[in-house]
Amino acid sequence: MSQSDQSIEQYYVEFLRCAKCLHYFEFENSLYHPITLPICCRTICRQCFDIIRNETNCPPNQISNEIKHTTSDQLITNYPLLLILCDPSKLPKDNEERYGECPLYMKLDNDTKLNFYYIEKLLCDISLVIKPIINDKQCQSIFNRSMIRNIFNLLNCQYIDHEGYLKVLKAIDRLGERICIDFILHYKSFRQVLDDFRPTVGLPDDEFLESGWIFPNYSILS
Repeated sequence: MSQSDQSIEQYYVEFLRCAKCLHYFEFENSLYHPITLPICCRTICRQCFDIIRNETNCPPNQISNEIKHTTSDQLITNYPLLLILCDPSKLPKDNEERYGECPLYMKLDNDTKLNFYYIEKLLCDISLVIKPIINDKQCQSIFNRSMIRNIFNLLNCQYIDHEGYLKVLKAIDRLGERICIDFILHYKSFRQVLDDFRPTVGLPDDEFLESGWIFPNYSILS
């Protein structure tokens, strides 16, 4: 395996183990179930969660985690990540079985539970798509680092509440942008893309293309 392939493999590993103790996530041992923090979206094992839950900030990046006085059984296990690491047949099949003992999940009304189900199904489907790529060293370099990070940013969303839904949508948007960019640049250089783009939108060759520019005299205000 080349050095570049090896570094890509290590990059995948970063997202499949606890951000604090670096232990791989497991299903059989509940201490190593992945728990995604609601604010910073770092994923740590249940054991480390119980260690840091009274700390003000998330240890890896010092972002306020707002989990003080929260116990690990009050947050959901990140099953999309477990799906990458474990045999799917060994995991609980439905949400009631997975989260029936989680107070946060049980407090949800039926509509919110349904939304939660659809989001988790989407993320689990993504996990099933990338799982064979991650497990095959010859295929791991299909995705560049930026794409890998965008995929796992999506899988590491805590999506049980409305704010979590918004984070999922933003992560999907970023992933979609990354896919489009990579697809275009796979077939064309940036210069070719720019040369094709100018006549399409009526931009003169000598006019500077500013960031956020869509059509002449129109721009997206961020």
